[in-house]
Amino acid sequence: MADSQDSMTSSALKSMAAGLMNTFEYQGILFPAYTTPDTLVGIRNMDVREDDVILTSYIKCGTHWMAEILLLILNSGIPLSSQDRFDRSSQLLELPAWIHNMSKSYEYIATIPSPRMYITHLPIQFLPEQVWKKKPKIVYVARSPRDCLASLFNYLKPDPQQYTWNEIFNLFTLEKMPYGSVWDHQYGFWKRRNDSNILYVDFEDMKMDPAGNAAKVAAHLGYDLSAEQLAEVTRLSSLNEMKSTYARLEDELGDKGKLLTHAAGILPFLHKGIYER
Repeated sequence: MADSQDSMTSSALKSMAAGLMNTFEYQGILFPAYTTPDTLVGIRNMDVREDDVILTSYIKCGTHWMAEILLLILNSGIPLSSQDRFDRSSQLLELPAWIHNMSKSYEYIATIPSPRMYITHLPIQFLPEQVWKKKPKIVYVARSPRDCLASLFNYLKPDPQQYTWNEIFNLFTLEKMPYGSVWDHQYGFWKRRNDSNILYVDFEDMKMDPAGNAAKVAAHLGYDLSAEQLAEVTRLSSLNEMKSTYARLEDELGDKGKLLTHAAGILPFLHKGIYER
């Protein structure tokens, strides 16, 4: 298994398209090559803290936008320094912890002081078992499947292993995607939207009312921010400000910073989410 993990990690580092779109089946769901069955088991059994904040979403549904909002809320509207951001970053739960030279992201998360914020694209049935007992705060971001598909295509375009629009479209509509069907993924969390620890957010609502969304997320997390603090959260999580933040991470941290702004340092995370040939 170790040799298999090393091979898949090497492949994903060279090509995120290969790491994402080359899949294996586990318990009826397709998963990307950068994770493994033993990682999924480890995540199910990981220790969860009551004050954890878990960001969940299907791929290309506004994950990094919401992550920016959450980081700012957790720090009362004040941006983290580049180094603090790097030190507290865990990547996806299901990814190898490349940026910290560890084999498992969930093992690195265990070393982070509370309150922790971590991210996953896993379907709801693969979340840590302790989630349902300890009730950490979960924020789920849903998005129009059409826009999700457009964002995925734009995301993969610069990759060495290129996919055509027709290839991505067919995989998407035939539900042969990593992490399973977007419709099943979103429905799984939508059914639990009334749980006290789960906030189900629509990407489209985030775009229409950024300030209202920031206030809603802060209230869900139990953070009583002032109007001025919420205004900073909204301002600093805008696309233009996020571009500036990501540029600063790369400027101050070099290659380490690029691991926070690009998947495996290759594909940029920030896109408009519209179809561009």
